[in-house]
Amino acid sequence: RSSRHHANNPQYQYRRRSTNNSTTSTSALNGVIACLSGLDYDHKNELHTIITQLGGKYSGALDAGCGITHLVIDETEGSVKYRFVQQILADEEEKGDKEDMMKRWARDLKIVT
Repeated sequence: RSSRHHANNPQYQYRRRSTNNSTTSTSALNGVIACLSGLDYDHKNELHTIITQLGGKYSGALDAGCGITHLVIDETEGSVKYRFVQQILADEEEKGDKEDMMKRWARDLKIVT
């Protein structure tokens, strides 16, 4: 097969050869725990594969207790998970309580669209 075919295939795109010629995953996303929302089934599966191949983890639930570091969404409008994070941040601003664990988590969460 041509390298052009492999360049468009996520199964090959994020793999590299180790010195002993076996295929290994990279660890570029080590420490990342991503939650995906609002994406169609195929896109969600593709991103799940890429995230895990690059050393990250995936969680279907958006929960501070799970250590989610990134929320990947199709768009902000209509996203229940995005609205959840925004509500936590709005409550923090209104109450001035910056020490709450949920609020610290929401502030640190990376949102990718």
